[in-house]
This record gives sequence, structure tokens and C-alpha cells, in this order.
Amino acid sequence: FVAPFSTIKIPVANASSPGKKKITWSVINDYGMSGPKYTAIIQ
Repeated sequence: FVAPFSTIKIPVANASSPGKKKITWSVINDYGMSGPKYTAIIQ
């Protein structure tokens, strides 16, 4: 089994809230260590 190069985990919170949605995810590298975290605003 070969793990993918990177895995993106995107927790979705307050999916029913109106307005913009903010999500934060982090990249897990080949060694299972959490990489830099990214934040995106969904309009």
C-alpha cells in the first residue's frame, strides 16, 4: 500500500449558517506529520 502524496482533510462546520463559510484544513505529508494549515472563505 502506498499512501497518496498528500491528503486534505476539510472539516465542515456550521454548514447551515448563512453568509460566508470559513474552512480550515491541513496537509498531511508522507510521514504522517501535519503540514501548514490553510484557510479558505466560501462565499
